Amino acid sequence: VCLQAENGLVQYVCLQVSIMLIVDFSLHLLVRSSLARNVYSYEKLGIEAFGERGRVLVSLTIIVQNTGAILSYMIVVGDLAPVLLSSFLHDAPHGERRALLM
Repeated sequence: VCLQAENGLVQYVCLQVSIMLIVDFSLHLLVRSSLARNVYSYEKLGIEAFGERGRVLVSLTIIVQNTGAILSYMIVVGDLAPVLLSSFLHDAPHGERRALLM
């Protein structure tokens, strides 16, 4: 939304469509290579394409992606949980609310 406000609606839509096409193409390549080699896991496909280095690269990218996902989840929960708990526990002491969060 911030990008839309700074660069205009047309540029924002063009950027979104470009990203959509790149993602669609990369998924198409992933499925085609998986079917061509009869391999149905990311690590095995990495081995087929680039050997052991491909397996390591795939494993590292999965770890980085999962770490980013759980980190963003924890940030959202950390921001929202105190607000939600304080709305339910109006009269509870601060220490009790903190213990419930942990």
